[in-house]
Amino acid sequence: MKSPGRPRAISRESHLHQLLTNHFHDPDQAFALIDEFLRHETYDMAFVCDWIALAKKEPTRLGPRRLAALMLEHQILKLDPNER
Repeated sequence: MKSPGRPRAISRESHLHQLLTNHFHDPDQAFALIDEFLRHETYDMAFVCDWIALAKKEPTRLGPRRLAALMLEHQILKLDPNER
């Protein structure tokens, strides 16, 4: 007999792709951007500039702007406040 615990989990990748499909015109592009974001362990100015450009490029599309804002915040938090 099966124990009633957690429901059967879908893969994180499929869940993420489904969320992106619901919020982005091009979910594969958004998935690729998130994948690139996850590869940056430290602050990367070029990456930040790319995200700012993305936010400016699609001002009416709330999904990409929200994603860009979250990724920019994450990058900013990686800055060392003692460095100039």
